[in-house]
Amino acid sequence: RGGDRNDLQPDEPIDIVQLHVNLCKQVLELIRVAVRKLGPEFSEDTWIVLLKVILGVTDCLLREPMERERSGWGEGKHQRVYMEGDDPGPRMADLLCEDLIWVLVELWLRSCNYRVEMWDYLK
Repeated sequence: RGGDRNDLQPDEPIDIVQLHVNLCKQVLELIRVAVRKLGPEFSEDTWIVLLKVILGVTDCLLREPMERERSGWGEGKHQRVYMEGDDPGPRMADLLCEDLIWVLVELWLRSCNYRVEMWDYLK
C-alpha cells in the first residue's frame, strides 16, 4: 500500500500523520475482514467488546477540535477559525472518519446487537 516506509525515497520528508492514518486504515480493514470471516463464530460478549472498542475509538477521534469556516469582517473573504489551538494541520478525524464510521456501522449490523445499553453508548 502507499505510504509504507519502504516506498519513501531518502530525500523525501516523512509525513508522520499520513503514516499513522495509513496504519489506522490497515487496522480498520483487518477488523472488517476478521468480522466478515469470523463474525458468525463470535460470542455475544466478543461482539460487545469489539463494538465498545470501535465506539471508544470513534468517540475519541470525533471529539477532536472542529474546524469551521466563517466570513471575514466585511472583507468578503473566508478564513478558517479553529475551536481549540492554532494548529491548522491535518486532523486524524478528517482523514479517518469515513473508514471508521463504515467499520462501526458494519460491525453493528453484523453483530445483530439488540441490547438497549449499547444504543446508549452509540449516542
